[in-house]
Amino acid sequence: MRRLFALFLFVSAAPSAQPVASSDGVYASADVAPAPVGGLEALASRAVYPPDAGDAAGLVLVTFVVGPDGTVSGARALRAPHPALGAAAVAAVEASTFTPGRVGDRAVPTRLTLPIQFAPPADAYADQRAAPVGGWERFLEAVVWPQNARDLGLEGAVTLEVAVDEQGAVTDAAVLDVEGADVRVSQQRVAVRSDGSLDTPRPRSVPRSGHSAPQFAEALTRAVLAAVASTRFTPEIRDGEAVAGTARVRLPFDLSR
Repeated sequence: MRRLFALFLFVSAAPSAQPVASSDGVYASADVAPAPVGGLEALASRAVYPPDAGDAAGLVLVTFVVGPDGTVSGARALRAPHPALGAAAVAAVEASTFTPGRVGDRAVPTRLTLPIQFAPPADAYADQRAAPVGGWERFLEAVVWPQNARDLGLEGAVTLEVAVDEQGAVTDAAVLDVEGADVRVSQQRVAVRSDGSLDTPRPRSVPRSGHSAPQFAEALTRAVLAAVASTRFTPEIRDGEAVAGTARVRLPFDLSR
């Protein structure tokens, strides 16, 4: 799990000489302000940077009420740079218990506003799958598509599986599926020789309609596998270490452009 890196600050109105409750019975300030049980570190430990927030960063402002029993209610994000960050901040607050605010010797419901500064974890060794240097989009740009397929403006997708060792060298590659030219190809594995060349069997193509074009399936398969042989890969990273791993990806192509 990606832990949250954040700065927590409590903000409330300055205590008046005699705190007064609003019409709903909630105090905007108290003689003694609420505080998280276990301190700010306990609250921070419940906050996790959400994986669907991308690399969003910034301030989330959460408002909520701490009841006389220390429980939280009505938590909501007043502002957030990303909805997922707002949800993460609210979840952390709702999972926390507070010592209640006090007016005199009475525990009273007190409203707090809590700013939480989010920053994505600065972890250069975050887990990642093996991938071409520059990404799959750049890999597709390097594929030399067969001219007859380009002339027809074929559209389709190739499902590719590539095994990469801890140094980033390709040890195995497979075209698992080819869609296009009314042909589907499945489970076509290739061996990668020590010199980097590919020992590619003839794909077993199955016509999907009356238009049987196995030559297109074979040509598309060889074009993609040739690009694999000439592409540098980054290895899989797991727990901060480079390890052997396998990447599987579906790559759509449009040769009509």
